[in-house]
Amino acid sequence: MTGGTLNDPKEVPANNEVVNRFERSQHRRKRHPEWREPQNRTRRRRRHSSKHAALVQRNPFGQDRLPGRARRSSQDLAGGLRRKVKRKLCFEFTGCSSWRRFFLLPWCVQAHDIPNDVTVQAFVKPEGAHLRLLVRVPLRAMRDISFPERSSGYLDLKRASELLPSAATLWISDFIEIYEGDAPLPKPQVIATRISLPSDRSFASYEDALAHLTGTPLPDTTNISWDQTMLDVLFDYPIQSERSRFSIHPGLARLGLRVVIALRFLPSSGVV
Repeated sequence: MTGGTLNDPKEVPANNEVVNRFERSQHRRKRHPEWREPQNRTRRRRRHSSKHAALVQRNPFGQDRLPGRARRSSQDLAGGLRRKVKRKLCFEFTGCSSWRRFFLLPWCVQAHDIPNDVTVQAFVKPEGAHLRLLVRVPLRAMRDISFPERSSGYLDLKRASELLPSAATLWISDFIEIYEGDAPLPKPQVIATRISLPSDRSFASYEDALAHLTGTPLPDTTNISWDQTMLDVLFDYPIQSERSRFSIHPGLARLGLRVVIALRFLPSSGVV
C-alpha cells in the first residue's frame, strides 16, 4: 500500500494505517473470489414524451416538486396536512387516576378533515350607512366544531342553528378585511344565518340571496348529513357613506386545500 491507495486487491491494510470508508469497501469487494473488474456499460434511459420533458425542464426542483420544498411533493404536503388535522387532542388531568379520567371525559376529540375543494360565493353591497356582506360556504369547511346530530344520524337543525353565528365569526368574518378608503371597517354583526341544501340556487343573484337569508329557514325535520349542507351568512358593517371607495381582502384560503372565491361587488349606483 502506497499513499493510502490499495494497489493489490489481496493486500490487507495494516492496523495502524488510516483508510477511509470508500477504500475499505473497495478492498472488501476485491477480496471476494467472484470479484470482476467493472465494465463501462451505458445506462438505458427512460423515454418520456416531449410534454413531460418540458414540464421537468421548467421546474428547477425536479418532477412534481414545489418551490421552497424541493424534497417534498405536493401529494406529500397534502397528506401531511391531513395527518396534522387527524391528530387527536388528548386531555390530561393532573391528580386524577386513569379510571377517573375514563369516566369523566372522552379520551380524545377527533377533528374534521380539511376539505380538498371549497367554493365560496359572496355579495358585497353598500346601502346607506351599512355595507352588507352575503356569504355562502360549505358547512364542512367549519372545522373544529361538532355540530349536533339526531339519533338517526342526520343534522339536528334546531340545535345546530345556535352554533352558526359563532362558526361564521370564527371561520369567515375574522379573516375578511374590508376598507373604506384607507380605514379598515370594524368587525361586522351577524344578522342572519341559514343552513341550505346543496341544490339551493338562492345565490344566483343578490336579491334572491337576501330574500333567502331573511326568509323562512329549513324545517327542523329535514333529513340531511351535516357535511352535505351549505352555510349562508348575512354580515352588516357600519360605513360612513355608500359612495365611498371600498376594497376587500377575503382571507379565506384556510377553509380548504383549494379555495375558489366568487365575489361580486354591487355599488349603490347600480353600475358594476
